[in-house]
Amino acid sequence: MDIGYRKGDASKMSILELTRREIKEKKIKEKKAIKKQQHQDEVVAKEVAVQEERAEHKQTERPKKSIIDGVKRIFKKERDSL
Repeated sequence: MDIGYRKGDASKMSILELTRREIKEKKIKEKKAIKKQQHQDEVVAKEVAVQEERAEHKQTERPKKSIIDGVKRIFKKERDSL
């Protein structure tokens, strides 16, 4: 706010009011941290769901056949046909 000119050298005078402003950076950082934590929680939940699905799939999966099982089946068919 300008208050006029100073006597003597005629310099312009003004009044400055120093105020304290609340820094919003902390709030922004806190919001980013919360969003990051939520994202990490979502990722962990997805990973757990995938692992559970894989575990269920493994339980229902039949044992893999080996070459020997195939050979046994061939000889069993020949033996049964006689």
